[in-house]
Amino acid sequence: MKASRLSDARGVMLVLPNRDVWTFEALDDKVDLEDSVFLAGNDGPRRTAQIVIRQDSRHASSIRWSFVRSTHVGGARPRARRNARREPELPL
Repeated sequence: MKASRLSDARGVMLVLPNRDVWTFEALDDKVDLEDSVFLAGNDGPRRTAQIVIRQDSRHASSIRWSFVRSTHVGGARPRARRNARREPELPL
């Protein structure tokens, strides 16, 4: 899998080995990719990346985010299907 941060710093695009594309976005917050370690694999620890949402929790009571499968048409750039009503919120 390949992960890259979106140019607006509000999301991350994930491209799976089968070429499916998923987009994670936090609409009101900055999103980063950071190095991490995956410990639960049968083959032992391995390097990975994690999605990190940056927010000043003193000024916010929730995080609005979405994780959607993007449309994939040939070699064209994928476009995420967005639906603001389906965005989950996590209380802080």
